[in-house]
Amino acid sequence: MSESKKTKWASVARLPMMAAATTLVAVGSLAVPTAAHAATSATPTASAAPSRAASATHSETDAGYGALQTEGLASASATITVPRGSCGSSTAALQFGVFAGHGFSSIDLSCATGSPVYTYDLDTPAEPIVEPAAFGDTVVTMLFETSQVIQAEVHDLTNGQYWVDSTDEAGTDTGAIFGLASNDPAPIPSFAKTTFKSLQMNGDNIGFYGDDQQGEALTQLNLVPDRHTLVSTSGLSANGTSFVATFKQAE
Repeated sequence: MSESKKTKWASVARLPMMAAATTLVAVGSLAVPTAAHAATSATPTASAAPSRAASATHSETDAGYGALQTEGLASASATITVPRGSCGSSTAALQFGVFAGHGFSSIDLSCATGSPVYTYDLDTPAEPIVEPAAFGDTVVTMLFETSQVIQAEVHDLTNGQYWVDSTDEAGTDTGAIFGLASNDPAPIPSFAKTTFKSLQMNGDNIGFYGDDQQGEALTQLNLVPDRHTLVSTSGLSANGTSFVATFKQAE
């Protein structure tokens, strides 16, 4: 039986785990299944390897990058300055962070009430944590998996808040998605251009996971439901550690 640690409920409506993060279906040349490979508990050092080429595809739920490592997911992290959003006619929600098959760590922008509401949102097989957040804060979102623990964390570098959702259960994911996600139909909330930086998986910059390595893949994702581009993703920086997500249109 899994054990939840430091888990706290809040009276904030939360998003369901996105389909792409729940099943991590194949997108383009990237397949990030909930595979039977247990994640290693080793603590690798960051690689300075240059960014490799990423294939590109459209996604109905995600924008950003998907990274695959068939030997297992040990860690994933992204740093984000929470963008200011605008609802307009939207009642949809967006999640900004890192996502895997057994959990995610994100900052959510919801327009369910007609006005932007920001929350920290962490989920593992334990109960989720949802707590109030604010735009403009710089936040580190993180996932960790070992043969014994699945853990989601968020560190707000601006106000010092720190949340952890941890489950005593084996992690078996083989990759992660770095970026933003929405399960809701258009229109989605508009938001300022957002830079995702310090992107790492298993201690390597995500640019390391090019499609030229056996057992590894990197896929660039643009949010394009129903043939309309809602969010576009830039190329990775030269060192493979950052990209920019740009809101394109709401209809």
